[in-house]
Amino acid sequence: MKQNDRVVYFGKEDDTEVPAEFFGNKTAKLTGLSGTGLAVPPGFTFGISLCREYYENDRHLPDWYYSHVSQGISYLEDMTGKETGSRKNPLILSVRSGAAASMPGIMETVLNAGINRETIEGVIFSSGNPRFAWDLYRRFLESFGCTVLGHSGSVYKKIISEYLSEEKITEEKYLCYDTLRSISEEFEKLYPENILNEVISDPKKTIEYSVKAVLDSWTDKKAEDFKRLNPQIKYSGTAVTIQTMVFGNINRRSGSGVAFTKNPWTGEDISVIDFQYGCQGGEIVSGYFNGIKKEEIDRKIPGLSERIISAGRVLEKRYRDMQDFEFTVENEKLYILQTRDGKRADIAGLKIASSLVSEGTISEDEGIKLTENIRTDRIYTEKINSDEIPAGYGSSASLGAVSGRIAFSEKKAEILGKNDTVILVKEFLSPDDINAISLCSGLLAKRGAVTSHAAVVAREMGKVCIVNCRQLEIIPQRKICTIGRSEFKEGDHLTLDGATGGIYAGIQEIVREKPEELTEIINSRKKNSGRKKGP
Repeated sequence: MKQNDRVVYFGKEDDTEVPAEFFGNKTAKLTGLSGTGLAVPPGFTFGISLCREYYENDRHLPDWYYSHVSQGISYLEDMTGKETGSRKNPLILSVRSGAAASMPGIMETVLNAGINRETIEGVIFSSGNPRFAWDLYRRFLESFGCTVLGHSGSVYKKIISEYLSEEKITEEKYLCYDTLRSISEEFEKLYPENILNEVISDPKKTIEYSVKAVLDSWTDKKAEDFKRLNPQIKYSGTAVTIQTMVFGNINRRSGSGVAFTKNPWTGEDISVIDFQYGCQGGEIVSGYFNGIKKEEIDRKIPGLSERIISAGRVLEKRYRDMQDFEFTVENEKLYILQTRDGKRADIAGLKIASSLVSEGTISEDEGIKLTENIRTDRIYTEKINSDEIPAGYGSSASLGAVSGRIAFSEKKAEILGKNDTVILVKEFLSPDDINAISLCSGLLAKRGAVTSHAAVVAREMGKVCIVNCRQLEIIPQRKICTIGRSEFKEGDHLTLDGATGGIYAGIQEIVREKPEELTEIINSRKKNSGRKKGP
């Protein structure tokens, strides 16, 4: 690993972990995986100092950036054997954020930078797969358009939905080569001509614009809301990582996903995995897509789920805590894209700490440190006491139970929240909803995975969250939703059961219980630790 105070390179076996306060939590963790046997796509990271200088210079990149980005790209070309702008084997990159403390989904990312009308030929040449090449290009145009140009994602989703409807299919991964090319051409029409001709056609310009967009996201509304809601964390800026892409959409034996090494809402010693074949890394965490489970994962690649679980054990042992990690499988090879200490509900935090101590991963003192901010006297389990049949079910992303009035928007949540508890009901949850999430006590979504960034944020905030409720239909123009055969108006009451994923009409009785046995174990360990240390 090469390093100076401005840039660090990673992806070799001799990497050593760099400090998160200089290069961000993401790069600190990736550089720390050297010697573990886990594959990490090579990359390089501009330290947080770039962010500070960018804002000090009125949002202009400092002169030294340009020489360092050229050196970094040369490093990646040497590591991969690929070449920027090549018509035979082009280098395709991601541009990612990375603060010193984890901010899941809050800042921006651009994927597939380096693909354009010329390098499509190179992707086809090197992969032999024109469908994959056009899928990359349309994905890039959407990512760059939304992140850099400020386009609304709904514009791109509408175009895709029209083609899906026309071809009578439900998922983008089933679109054929000709359709993906047509979609890309429709996306190009959304771009100013000078951007297509002067920026997209030049991979280094594409990288420069993407880096600026990532730095700009440090102070956008979503990031400012997150920092306001987490005042206990001191933030000093974001690092920027430029990393070689690996492709979960290259063929049917590739995919991407997210995994928790232990259940982050129950604390059970069971890995939670969301994965999809034929997709890229951002899809599961976006909140828009659902994941498949262990049995379906292993149908195409036998034993893949166990390889993912085994990678999680390595990460958990290395970082001595439950891990939340994103990964891609390309042609059956597993790559770790990033890992972080997993955010968890308080009751799960107690169980996870106890489990890590019992299995010998950490010491008792380390276990106590993991729980030092948890008030055991304020922890309860909640369940619904009702004979009624739920209107519908979804996938529970957190424990607890709550009754509240339905709101379809942040504005309505703010109004209803003045006098009552509120349940936010949406098609899908996104980190863009962070302020709305903070106003509500419960969250319900038609789509999304339990490991999505928005679910992670909601869980940490202590919100009851149910996603992937397929029976939910929202009719915004009438301000109503239906769940199965039941119809609800905005302002009506629902009750969410985080234990079962059940959704009930009206207000139901909620019973609270204290997990006495678990809290006694934790409190006993704290007392024993205090005796060992003495006065």
